[in-house]
Amino acid sequence: MIEAMVKKIEKMLIAGMVDVVLNNYCNYKAVPGASEQELQEFERDFSVTLPEDFKELYRYKNGSSYGFDLLFPSFNEDFMEPFYLLSLEEIRKIKSYFFNRNELLSESGFLTSQDISELDERIQPYRQNERWIPFAEVEGYDIYLMMDFDPSEKGAPGQIISYIHDPDFIYFVTDNIQDLLRNTIDNHENGNYRDFF
Repeated sequence: MIEAMVKKIEKMLIAGMVDVVLNNYCNYKAVPGASEQELQEFERDFSVTLPEDFKELYRYKNGSSYGFDLLFPSFNEDFMEPFYLLSLEEIRKIKSYFFNRNELLSESGFLTSQDISELDERIQPYRQNERWIPFAEVEGYDIYLMMDFDPSEKGAPGQIISYIHDPDFIYFVTDNIQDLLRNTIDNHENGNYRDFF
């Protein structure tokens, strides 16, 4: 199911690509899937149980390579940005310096209590959380899609959230990877992705 959805997104992307993006697609095609051992080691190292749809995605492609934006979700009143899928190794690198500790939004110094009160009730009020796993990034910006393994009581482990820098804030995106891919497909079918080029 997940692999079929990704292949559908690939076809949609290829259909509207300019030459420079087609070159990036060649790099993307060469990216292998993650092995079961790599996924198990990742779960062990970060003390998480990855959702099956996430593992299915990574068995197919361990990242999408820089320059090939596989994911295009809409959230936060139709905020849309193209994200490329991080490899497990890239996730490890980011986790070595960011999302590697717990820091409340109130500690950032930039947000008012009113700002923080607008946080989705499914998300804990953190700016960084060691139980967040960033797995996709907007090229050149500090904007990430993350799996949340420390949700509020109203949320669910593995829900997809986004960190957006300047001002730093966290947004709810979808319940899971399958919904994220479905949202991406819907945006392509509605022509939203082409508006970016």
